[in-house]
Amino acid sequence: MFEKTTLPNGMRVVSATVPHSYSTALSLYFGVGSRYEEERVSGVSHYLEHMLFKGTTNRPSAREVSETVEGVGGVLNAGTGREYTTYWTKLPAEYSRRGLELLSDMALYSLVQPEEVDRERGVILEEIRGREDSPGRLASGMVDGLLWSGQPLGREVAGTEETVASITREDLLGHMQRFYGGRNLVVACAGPLEHARVVEWASDLLGDMEARSAGCVSPASVSRESRVALAGKPVKQASFCLGFPAISYQDPRRYTLSILDTVLGSGMSSRLFIEVRERGGLAYSVGSYTQQYADDGAFIVHAAVAPDMLGRSLDAVYEQLRRVSSEPLSEDELARIKRYIKGRTVMGLEGSRGLVQWGGRQELLRGRVREVEEVLAEVEAVTAADVLTLASEVFDAQPSLAVVGPYEDAREIEGLLDGR
Repeated sequence: MFEKTTLPNGMRVVSATVPHSYSTALSLYFGVGSRYEEERVSGVSHYLEHMLFKGTTNRPSAREVSETVEGVGGVLNAGTGREYTTYWTKLPAEYSRRGLELLSDMALYSLVQPEEVDRERGVILEEIRGREDSPGRLASGMVDGLLWSGQPLGREVAGTEETVASITREDLLGHMQRFYGGRNLVVACAGPLEHARVVEWASDLLGDMEARSAGCVSPASVSRESRVALAGKPVKQASFCLGFPAISYQDPRRYTLSILDTVLGSGMSSRLFIEVRERGGLAYSVGSYTQQYADDGAFIVHAAVAPDMLGRSLDAVYEQLRRVSSEPLSEDELARIKRYIKGRTVMGLEGSRGLVQWGGRQELLRGRVREVEEVLAEVEAVTAADVLTLASEVFDAQPSLAVVGPYEDAREIEGLLDGR
């Protein structure tokens, strides 16, 4: 599906030709995120992402940057994670080169003007404060802090009010100089373009970017001790996240973990939704998700419940964890879950944006883009015994519990994990 070319400066170009597409999606994937940051400048990757929209040498204002693609009906956006930062656009196919010109301009010639740095600081601080007003988001960040206590993976991607308040223009430029290099960049494209054309444009626009090797990070080590965190807030609905050590995306059992996650917490037919919400009436929202990185991972169950239902809700969750750890999936359930995962996978690739995400992230994080058929075959190869073995391994570990709700004593919350 994807073709790949590596340019002399180490930059990789991956593209998928979609002849009948009316749009083109383009992304720059840089191999740097919050886990690469020193604690003093926690949030600097995210801060820099914001700054690249504020003006370049060729487009001195934020308005000129956005109008380059919005003026033709396109979309421009970006995102910062723990292991990568991406800048992307999707626009009508006839303006494809314009999109890559803009992304290249942002990556090479952003001004990062002092007055814009100070102005955007306030925007980011409000973004961080907004997390405090969202119990679910707050609980999710708290459980990460428990699982990876004292490590970059345990910090919020956006940083804290204290670190963002102290980040300087020099910190931002230094971060860009260190990590925004050819060897740390994947250019991904999907649309009605031949690969050779995309390579030609990337070479013209980004070929002069210095190579600069990717940065190194310390290995992560997820906590295997039971930990509890409470954020007492006068809310009418409590939120909790229950986290367990799991596996990395490099682990060959990653699709077994996907099946386990889907069984328990993906969609309205998942076990947690049916048993905790539909039959138990204990929660409005309940589900699960995984955190998977190059060398570590976690499995997290989340729910929003009435404050006086916290204990009963956790009991109901644990009942499902015990069940999936002790009883093999039936052939029918396993087949249904595989159909769900495979269906979501192929539907996610119907648009140019989905294709770019597929190709760009895999090339950056794993060094090659896998064919869809290869992934679907690995999903199909998972057995009920595989799921049972991994579930036992994950849920036999000591959990971490983060709770946001109208509670005053953390010891009361700690008691909810006793005997688990």
